[in-house]
Amino acid sequence: MDKDKNHFDNISLFIITTHEYLEFNKLFHESKQEFSEELAIKVKSMLVRKYLTKKDNVHIGKIIDELSERYLEEKVYLQNLKERYIKIYQGSIIQVDSIGNEYNQIDVLEDMIYGLYLHADSERVERLKKSNNASRIYMLNEFISKMEVILLELYEFIINKMGKGLLEKTSLDRAVVIRDKNFGRNTDLLEDGYWGNLRGEKIIDESSVIKNFDKEDLKTIKIVLDFFQFFQEERISYSDAKKFVFKPVLKDWGDFSKTKEIMLTFNGNIGYSDKIKYNDKKNTAWVTIFKNVDYGFVINEPQLVEATIITLVKNRFMQWKVFSLGKVDNPFNGTK
Repeated sequence: MDKDKNHFDNISLFIITTHEYLEFNKLFHESKQEFSEELAIKVKSMLVRKYLTKKDNVHIGKIIDELSERYLEEKVYLQNLKERYIKIYQGSIIQVDSIGNEYNQIDVLEDMIYGLYLHADSERVERLKKSNNASRIYMLNEFISKMEVILLELYEFIINKMGKGLLEKTSLDRAVVIRDKNFGRNTDLLEDGYWGNLRGEKIIDESSVIKNFDKEDLKTIKIVLDFFQFFQEERISYSDAKKFVFKPVLKDWGDFSKTKEIMLTFNGNIGYSDKIKYNDKKNTAWVTIFKNVDYGFVINEPQLVEATIITLVKNRFMQWKVFSLGKVDNPFNGTK
């Protein structure tokens, strides 16, 4: 994609925001039992509004016109897509409220958004009181379902022409940290390297930390380090990879390609927390792993950062094996 001075041109913004919209859609479909369809429609109404507003950077008509100028050979197709969009936007379905006033689908959408959700517009709320929720949800569901077809088709057209470069995760120079500003005022930032935004102290003598580990701690750490080291190799064998994994869940790991992909994001430079957690029976352990660790450090105040959890379990030979990567599993139902 072309990089202009503003970096995020209108088409770039369309790709990014539509991808987020599709991620919400995916989440909704995966969690239908937790979220009602009505709730999804109401949230979608707020999300889709920017694509319908002429002043917005991602207005569908504006994006189509820009693409038509960029891809002259696709102009007929794109203008046909725009006509389909306009037809849906203008729609013939109306809502007649309790006193006989008629409202189209855009009226209903905007009254809900700006009357109840994003703003508290008195006139819009007054209009809403003269209709019912069921009729509004029906109108919006029909409208949004049709508009989503246009959104997806336009999104896929752009991706096919320009690729998914903008959707790739940005590599951050330093970790993002969340903390309470009222704590740690007397503690300096680490400053150096990826973890430089943390308040803490560098460890001068790492052997002093290792002394605090018991035998089980050292065994779990060794398994984790060997596991990560193995997947840093250019080529890995399935037969060797499966030796690390708890046999009853081996099928969950597939061919280990996804595991290798995750491992490579650590750039071969990992650190681990000295606070290894176990269940009551000590047959399950949870080890917290951090990427891009160039030196040991200690933090003495609550700070929230992104980390990876590895769940380890003991097999029938009392050997530690990797159960899962990236989530806190509790296979034996012990307490953490």
